[in-house]
Amino acid sequence: MKLELVLDALPDVAMLVDSGHRILYANQACRSAVNLRLEELVGAFCPQVMHGLGTPYPGCPLEESVAGGCVAVGKEVYLTEIGRWVYSGVYPTGELTSEGKPIFLHTVRDITDAKVQEERLLAQHREQVALDQMLRHSLADSAIEVQLGTILDDLLAIPWLGIQSKGAILLVDERDGNLRMATQRGMAVACVEKCQSVSRGSCLCGRAIETGEIVFADALDDRHEVRYEGIAAHGHYCVPIRSGGKVRGVLTAYLDAGHARSDAEERFLLATADVVAGIIEREAARASSQLFRAMLDRARDAVLVAAADTFRFVDANEEASRRLGYTREEFRRLAVTEVLRDVPSREVLDQRSADLRTKGSILLEEREYAKDGTVIPVEASVSMVRWEGREYIVVVSRDITERRRAEGNIQRGVARLRALREVDVAITSSFDHRVTLSILLSRALAHLEVDAADVLIQNAHAPMLEFAAGLGFRTKIPRGFRVRVGEGLAGRAALERRTVIVEDLARPGGALVRGTLFHDEGFLACVGVPLVVKGRVLGVIEVFLRRPFRPDGEWIDFLEALAGQAAIALDNAFLVEDLQRSNVDLSLAYDTTIEGWSRALDLRDKETEGHSLRVTDMAVLLARFFGLPEADLVHIRRGALLHDIGKVGIPDGILLKPGALSDEEWVIMRRHPTLALELLSPIAHLRPALDIPYCHHEKWDGTGYPRKLKGEEIPVAARLFAVVDVWDALRSDRPYRKAWPDEKIRAHIASLRGTHFDPRVADAMLAVEWPPHPGG
Repeated sequence: MKLELVLDALPDVAMLVDSGHRILYANQACRSAVNLRLEELVGAFCPQVMHGLGTPYPGCPLEESVAGGCVAVGKEVYLTEIGRWVYSGVYPTGELTSEGKPIFLHTVRDITDAKVQEERLLAQHREQVALDQMLRHSLADSAIEVQLGTILDDLLAIPWLGIQSKGAILLVDERDGNLRMATQRGMAVACVEKCQSVSRGSCLCGRAIETGEIVFADALDDRHEVRYEGIAAHGHYCVPIRSGGKVRGVLTAYLDAGHARSDAEERFLLATADVVAGIIEREAARASSQLFRAMLDRARDAVLVAAADTFRFVDANEEASRRLGYTREEFRRLAVTEVLRDVPSREVLDQRSADLRTKGSILLEEREYAKDGTVIPVEASVSMVRWEGREYIVVVSRDITERRRAEGNIQRGVARLRALREVDVAITSSFDHRVTLSILLSRALAHLEVDAADVLIQNAHAPMLEFAAGLGFRTKIPRGFRVRVGEGLAGRAALERRTVIVEDLARPGGALVRGTLFHDEGFLACVGVPLVVKGRVLGVIEVFLRRPFRPDGEWIDFLEALAGQAAIALDNAFLVEDLQRSNVDLSLAYDTTIEGWSRALDLRDKETEGHSLRVTDMAVLLARFFGLPEADLVHIRRGALLHDIGKVGIPDGILLKPGALSDEEWVIMRRHPTLALELLSPIAHLRPALDIPYCHHEKWDGTGYPRKLKGEEIPVAARLFAVVDVWDALRSDRPYRKAWPDEKIRAHIASLRGTHFDPRVADAMLAVEWPPHPGG
């Protein structure tokens, strides 16, 4: 019952399973998750219960653990049926089922939120990389038709967009307002011919011009006015290209029929349309001799243009001026190294220029220095372009301050989750609270960035908190250090059952009540959190800093999560200690009772006095010599002590009869193995020991009793005991004969190989040098 409490105290789904995926126990969190009762779960097939599968899914951690020799395996798994990510851990317990199968602890923790945030950042990054490539291509010194074709190629080659490799860019003809095909990829010849001119409001592209909004279709519907023979079912995104407050054209991408509409896809297609609009504006700007002015000022990122021979800026867009604080005129007086100060030398700039001429462009992370000294982390796309016979370096940079902050928060969050998972593993794999608290305190110092931490445990018999573990202290905390509940930081946290924070110990009223203990530590801030489980305060965790400190909510949440785990670890340890003491007491009581029964049987039958203890010792020695596992020896010992327990049901007149028994009396005497089974089988603790009392009179050739078992049908424990029982009987004096000498006994045992005894067991018995019989 107490072991169940230990597992039920865990906040995550936890099960005990055997190597065949059969559930042996499921905690409360698991039962709640699958909405099944414990009796419905025990014996069930874990993959069926948890995933609705008839077989383990590929990469199942339990399969990997068994294949690897029963090692701990933890991995991230996506559960398709519920659409959630979990961290699935399998940890061998070292225990076996009654069938000899290894038992594992299986835990499951939901990590969906962290995975979603990670996917969001990856999606943002890949979108930025793709847009940067398009923007670099849009700055190339080539005809607009070539640039538009390159942008379309870039778009249709993106693997994570759900579009076909077919699409087109149509531009508005200012003369009549109709759309004219500017470039296309992958379209049927008949379609290209019909779409050379599309009227405003006609078909999907014309409707996008008319409304100025994205037109979406997931099927070939009645809006597709342009038709031709052999047209296949498909859908469209038709995205208006806006420039200068007007719709200048349409970007259309083909979709598979039935394609679902996606906000993320539409957002990226709009950004692509903005790049195309920039190309259109640049083309318009050529006539007025403005060097990419319209496109540069339209860009949402900072764009800096420098002469490749002097490395001095020649132009900058509005975003660059806003971010860095320089006017366009001021930029023209600056060298590249005055904004990108981390570039160490002119030689490095020359090397980068050579790389740009070879590669065309490079993507890197830099730091820009604003006019007021602010340092701004950026992701920069650097390209080399030619304009009117001269080379220019174009730097397109995006401020990644928020992304860095978000990545830092995610990394801290992931590290803290990993730390909590490590503590979870420590809790579930070890019930030694000292080991768990040591791991917990080391994670606290690492992830909370504190200088020292300790755990005080509540004394069960007095209102005192006693030091249990500490880390990071300069002075040694004496053994037996205690704090009264209600006094100092820890005492207040325990008494008030809340987190207590002292941001500056130098302030009046901020001192710790610890006497001279912390005099040389130099602590300036501390936080104490009570360890509470099921309404009981088990202790307090304290963290200390040698600087003034004001924690944020995330920091406090993590510390309180660690406190919760520390409380669980202590509660588990106390429960297990109580359980172990109870098990030892119970086991001693069982064994004492069994030995008492054995002595009582020997006293009843004077001829066999001491027989039970002798054969018990011999049976255990022979079983060990025979190579049986140590775990089986306790059952062999109990079975040997109780081998004749069934004789309590045999009348004294038969059991103590000095002469030979009649046939009718032998029938009654041979009932004692069955009586042993009936007597002991209701006692669950003794069922594994029943093989000897029930089967030790069976014979290898099938002539024994009570069931006439033959060969290996006879349990190995009974086969071992049978030869030991005969050996001791022949070594003992009886009223009707004297004890046999060892040589005669050995010859007799050898003669019964393959008839009475298992030959291998008989050989093992004869191979052992047995000590002399106690009786002489």
